[in-house]
Amino acid sequence: MFVPGTLISIRNKKFRKVTTIFCLIATILIAVEGINVEDNLRKLTAKRHDGTCIDMGFLVSFLADMKSERREQKKQYDRMEQLVNELSKKSAKLQQQSYTTKQSVKDLRTKLQAELAVIKKLTDKILSVFIYLFIYLFTTRTTNVAFYSWLANENTAHSRVIKYDRVVTNIGNGYSVSTGRFVAPVSGTYAFSVTVSDKSGVGPAHLDIMKNDIEVGAVRSEKTVDMDLGSQTVVLSLKASDNVYIKNRGNHGLHSHRGRYAINTFSGFLIRS
Repeated sequence: MFVPGTLISIRNKKFRKVTTIFCLIATILIAVEGINVEDNLRKLTAKRHDGTCIDMGFLVSFLADMKSERREQKKQYDRMEQLVNELSKKSAKLQQQSYTTKQSVKDLRTKLQAELAVIKKLTDKILSVFIYLFIYLFTTRTTNVAFYSWLANENTAHSRVIKYDRVVTNIGNGYSVSTGRFVAPVSGTYAFSVTVSDKSGVGPAHLDIMKNDIEVGAVRSEKTVDMDLGSQTVVLSLKASDNVYIKNRGNHGLHSHRGRYAINTFSGFLIRS
């Protein structure tokens, strides 16, 4: 590497100190700015025809170039610093946006959880309604009670409890042919109807409607040359296992037309449980 002191030789000793100072300054600036010292010293020490090794004009131009380059480097540094500041601002903005996004997601999650809770409550209510309707319909179907019977055998009319032996309808199996009694399968309001026709020439027929062996209604058919017909309907409130039946008050027979016609009938149905 070149050393400025070893290459400077000036015939005119008057400018020796000045040129030495310029060379030192140039060397320091070159070192500070990071320029190739060896190449530039060769330029500075190029010998001229008059014997001097320093071209003062070139040295001044060189220093001006160094200053211009220094300004350009400062501009680049300022631009880089500005770019760093802009990147910092953008980073801060992105961080703020990220925080805002996280907060929005948190708010949406909270809102969604609240809506899901409301939906769950509505679902539970709807499920409860469906269960109630199912139970209601199922109960209604299982407690549907109705029966219709009529007297086909005249001999059964002579007993105290008339056993209507021809059963047409018996929903709920409340009526029993063997006992002639209707036993309520469920509690509720029931309607019962009775029709009676006495046997011609025998005498009037008088029937009682009995609830648990207590008379709650009556029906009568008067004695005539031809048959007479009477009817009665009662509405009763029954508890489960209460029984209703028809009792023949006298010993008069009832008209059955040998089992061909449903004249003496006993029927009933559940109005509401």
